[in-house]
Amino acid sequence: MAVQKSSYAEDIYHQLRDDILSGQIRPGDRLAETEVAQRMGTSQGPVREAFTRLREQGLLISFPHRGSYVSEISEEEARHAYAVRGAIEPLAMQHALPLMGDAEFEQLETQIRAMEAAAHEDEPPDEFLYDPRDPVPTVGGQTLIPGGGFFAGPRDRRAVEWRPDVLCYSSGILQEALEITGPVTATLHVASSAPDTDFTAALIDVYPDGRAVGLTDGILRLRYRDGFDRAQLLEPGRPYEIEIDLVATSNLFRAGHRLRIEISSSNFPRFDRNPNNGGVVALATESDMQVAQQRVFHDAARPSFVTLPVIPPTRVVLSAESPEEQTSS
Repeated sequence: MAVQKSSYAEDIYHQLRDDILSGQIRPGDRLAETEVAQRMGTSQGPVREAFTRLREQGLLISFPHRGSYVSEISEEEARHAYAVRGAIEPLAMQHALPLMGDAEFEQLETQIRAMEAAAHEDEPPDEFLYDPRDPVPTVGGQTLIPGGGFFAGPRDRRAVEWRPDVLCYSSGILQEALEITGPVTATLHVASSAPDTDFTAALIDVYPDGRAVGLTDGILRLRYRDGFDRAQLLEPGRPYEIEIDLVATSNLFRAGHRLRIEISSSNFPRFDRNPNNGGVVALATESDMQVAQQRVFHDAARPSFVTLPVIPPTRVVLSAESPEEQTSS
């Protein structure tokens, strides 16, 4: 099955690459994984794999929480700029880029960030359908539920990420190691077609070979968004700001890795399924279960983000001690 998906991702990659280089998809056009997946009749997994290859070649640029955009330059120029400076933004990858000094490069980066912020204002929300009859399966995590090692601890979650009801947001490739130690929270602006539903979030360490290892995760039943001491149903379609507690973790993301956040609405059987009907979950039957349309906003007025406890790197200075000093200490 994995071979078939990989082959399909190859077909999607070549189709998008040909469309970009032929001008059918123009520089500056936005490409969304969900839209491409729907147009090609597949899940987001193969599309995500194709997007990764396009980014590596400099043909596609991805902004965190903002989507992906077609680069302004040719494939040959993109490859050269990517190798020299890391392919950070479309306008930064020009003929002159490898010859720029640090001050010029920083000035260009500032201009690009301003353009990015302006584009972010009208960013459309991401959407998926949550069907409690087909929940996202538990793969790893802080759990002791029956099932042995498959359910517990850090596990590769690529099979989960290929599902159409799992949204993934990835960072760029880390140029140096990054330590995360402490509590993790996800602040989301969301809306649902249901009177009650769940949202989940997971922090992932993506390895250079593609493995997506789960570190920590959390879930929130939205009727308890304002506290577990008072249940309040949702107004369907209305955006709400919520905070998901991912508990805590300690991990060193090594250079060459990526950070990823998964957003969905189920993690079964670790957590019970929300039937989306607003009733008593424990009493719900098959006939009570409803499909919910979920939306995650990330525009200027309704940002969604993750708060990470970044530990700054420290240096330990070692000095030689005489035998007398070692004895006295």
